[in-house]
Amino acid sequence: YTLIKMADESTHESGMFKVGETIHYTITVTNTGNQTLKNLQITDTLKAAGTISNIKADGVTYTQNGGTTIFTVEEVPAKAYNEEKATPVVIEYDYLVQEADKGNTISNAAVGKDSEDPEKPGEGDETNTQIENPKLTVTKTVEAITGSDGKEKDVNGKASLNDVITYKVTVKNTGNVTLKNAKISDSLEGIVLADNQKLDIGDLAVGEEKSVVYTYKVKEKDLGSSVVNKATATADVPEDPEETPKPKDDDEKEVPTDEKNAALQVTKTVTSKGSTITVDGKDVTGYRVGDTIEYNIHVKNTGNLTLTNVVVNDVPTLATGSPNGSIVIAPSTDNTYTVDGSKATIATLTPGAEVDIKAFYLVMAGDGTLKGNELSNAAFVTGTSPDKDNPQPGDSSKTDPAPIEPEPDEGNGAMEGSITVTKMITTSDGKTPKDGVDAVIKVGLYDNASFSGQPIKTNTITISRGTSGNTVFDELDNTAGTVYYVAELDENGKPIVGGSAHLKGYGVPSYSANCKAGINPTTTKDTAASIVNPLAADSTGNGDKNDNSNSSTTSNNSNTSTSTKAAKTGDNTNMMLYWMLLGMAILAGCVAVVYRKRKER
Repeated sequence: YTLIKMADESTHESGMFKVGETIHYTITVTNTGNQTLKNLQITDTLKAAGTISNIKADGVTYTQNGGTTIFTVEEVPAKAYNEEKATPVVIEYDYLVQEADKGNTISNAAVGKDSEDPEKPGEGDETNTQIENPKLTVTKTVEAITGSDGKEKDVNGKASLNDVITYKVTVKNTGNVTLKNAKISDSLEGIVLADNQKLDIGDLAVGEEKSVVYTYKVKEKDLGSSVVNKATATADVPEDPEETPKPKDDDEKEVPTDEKNAALQVTKTVTSKGSTITVDGKDVTGYRVGDTIEYNIHVKNTGNLTLTNVVVNDVPTLATGSPNGSIVIAPSTDNTYTVDGSKATIATLTPGAEVDIKAFYLVMAGDGTLKGNELSNAAFVTGTSPDKDNPQPGDSSKTDPAPIEPEPDEGNGAMEGSITVTKMITTSDGKTPKDGVDAVIKVGLYDNASFSGQPIKTNTITISRGTSGNTVFDELDNTAGTVYYVAELDENGKPIVGGSAHLKGYGVPSYSANCKAGINPTTTKDTAASIVNPLAADSTGNGDKNDNSNSSTTSNNSNTSTSTKAAKTGDNTNMMLYWMLLGMAILAGCVAVVYRKRKER
């Protein structure tokens, strides 16, 4: 007899079956002799995860024990005299492919034994059917961590803000069928592919692998924990790509990051050079009444979190007494901060960002003492951070003391008055010119409020690539009834009134109403002093005399508040006129200060 075992593999061109599909087996036994075979035993051995089912066979009994089935064929007829060949006995059954069979080969062997001649070798046949296993494997590695300085870090260490993490993702076809249209995705937002790299890596033959390299820059939201991301790969199976589940795999990496650090640094320095003054008989570098001390406030975000509402407060202090003036913060030239008096506010300050803030203090009469004085200045900065453990970082910085010239006592002797006129230039929108200006400004001293006749004295303020300049009218009469008035002069030596022309390249100036009264120096202590300024004239060009001593006035044009303050007269008279000329016709205001000086005998 002959025994033939077959598996129907016509379902797939590849000959591979999928999980859930049925393999149909057929055992065909044919008697090749001339005697009927009785009780032929066929032992069928299946090496697979499950067992056979749907057994169909006429005249055949069977028993099952796991993967082994013993069929007993009652008769296998011989060839009849009128037949070309004997009628075979056919046994059929099915096997349902299990998940555990994936990627394996199902082996099925059938061996027949003649029960009447047990010593005779049996006839057998075997089938081997592969089970399809579309599979890929993803491996993700951290190839490098590069700091913002370009230096490589330990890949097993911590990453800092703005560090660049380089990842390599390798996808390998570890199954037994070719895969199509393999693709990689990553859970991280903001990855950047290296040159010539693509996430669509195409087809993968069995055993083939492909790699993709990309980078990720550490963001603030990653700090205080770690950068966790998962790379996932999928592919299509060539046959029935829509019906077959796509093979899929992923790999996850975790890179620890620095702790959150909200930190601010403020550094305050004096940027002006000062004057040579005498204190205790020694010449030192310091400041006189009427001098302007210039400062730079440098604010830096030294942490790794973006800070908001960064507020800088500036506070001047004297070694003896309290300052008579206040800090003035210059408007921002690039809109990086806003100003409210002696306070500046930076809306947002990113990690590593730096802002410079210009500030000024006008030395007032009374800031000095008989022995001199020292003015210090402190800047305080606070901000708001997203770190709940440090929601309001801050810092402070104090300048070295700046010597203030001693003020004279009330000894007897002739007195003389002096008027210092200081001019400060800003642009039409209230900002300090970046490179300064060149200007020659004539200033006249008058003895009448109508500015008629010739000025008593004429001086010139020369500004060379700068933002301020001054001149001094000295040796002035200091008797009780004397009143002085100061005015800018045009190129013809005439006082400038409201509609007059001004510096070339600048518009018509307009001044606030607090510059309208004259200086009336007397020998009486605490005499109020103010100043007339023809630039504040009405539409008819006539000045309006008005005593604004000890008052605070806000310019209608510039929203800048500037005080007009009377100082103690002491033993001499020195008046300082301080105003801001705003190009394109804007004025911040002016301050009048009285200071009297002993005339040399």
